[in-house]
Amino acid sequence: MKKKKKGFTLIELLAIIVILAIIAVITVPIILNIIENSKRGAVIDSAYGYKDSINKYYVTELAKNSEFALSNGVYTVNNDGSIKNGDNTYTIPFSGTKPSGGSITLKNNEITDACIIIDEYAVTYEDGKFTTNGKGICDGMIGDEPTLSQYEFVKESDGDIKIGDEIIFGTENFYVVSVNANKVVLLAKYNLYVGNKYDRNTETYTPLDKNDSKYGLQSEITKYVENKVDIGVVPFSKTVYGYNEEYDEAPQGTIEEPTNEKYSIAYYVKEYVNKLKEMGAPDSITGRLLLDSDISQYDCTFGGDTCEMAPYWLQSSSYWLGSGYSSSVDGLMEHIIFSDPNYETYNVDEADGGGVRPVIEINLSDIKMQNT
Repeated sequence: MKKKKKGFTLIELLAIIVILAIIAVITVPIILNIIENSKRGAVIDSAYGYKDSINKYYVTELAKNSEFALSNGVYTVNNDGSIKNGDNTYTIPFSGTKPSGGSITLKNNEITDACIIIDEYAVTYEDGKFTTNGKGICDGMIGDEPTLSQYEFVKESDGDIKIGDEIIFGTENFYVVSVNANKVVLLAKYNLYVGNKYDRNTETYTPLDKNDSKYGLQSEITKYVENKVDIGVVPFSKTVYGYNEEYDEAPQGTIEEPTNEKYSIAYYVKEYVNKLKEMGAPDSITGRLLLDSDISQYDCTFGGDTCEMAPYWLQSSSYWLGSGYSSSVDGLMEHIIFSDPNYETYNVDEADGGGVRPVIEINLSDIKMQNT
């Protein structure tokens, strides 16, 4: 007589299901965690590879051009992995997974701080190492731009702040013109992207687009003259400076009277200071034009008509000074520094070749010293 084969009872099947469920509860998170850690490791490896690619890019470009440098400051990382600082965009050759957003801070052509997006993971760089807490956005980011509250006046610390040192404030760079126990006078590294394009061939002005995102800020392209076309030219006159007819000479660097003339030189300087305040600059910050008294220490005094002994950064662009003189013979005159380097004077009703390179004054205590 054949024995009947017995199957699992309902209770036994339920027991097996419960056991399998327990195994799944234990093992699935472990497996998912292994996968997640693997992904995090991959994006961190990509971040280091991207950092190395920036270094290789710099070395390669330096070999082609001995004067090539990546300016110190904050760079936006574009969705193709290229980096942008001001008007300059640099394409970084990289075969790995490229970042699709974020920002990096470069000093001496090295990344010192970063938050970049790779495969939707927010990867940060601090204290010489990349880390990630998973998918997300970079804290302190608006889109691909740093929040304004991140901006500080920073200098790489060598124990002192001295003339010629470069000070960084977000995307804006400055040189120390003078310093005392309480105040620092800083000259913008580049002229402001304001005013006009001036074609020397046709002697015609074309206004720059005021809706351009870089309008009103410093721009490296304002220091160049290509095909006899100047960018960022603001002709000096009584109108565009904010000249007061009550004066018998050009106002000595003050931009207080009057200031309502829109798109005057004075207006551009005031608006620039306002932009810096919006970025988080201290309320004590003030702005003006460079004065003869600021540069007398470099032997750039009127009469010599030259600044040949001045440091290169003082001569790097053509711009107006905020002090002049008047005489019964020559009439009201204004001074300008050219990048050739000359130090010239013009009648205010005839001058046309300068840009706006503002000076700002801030408290010495407002500059943060960053250790190298």
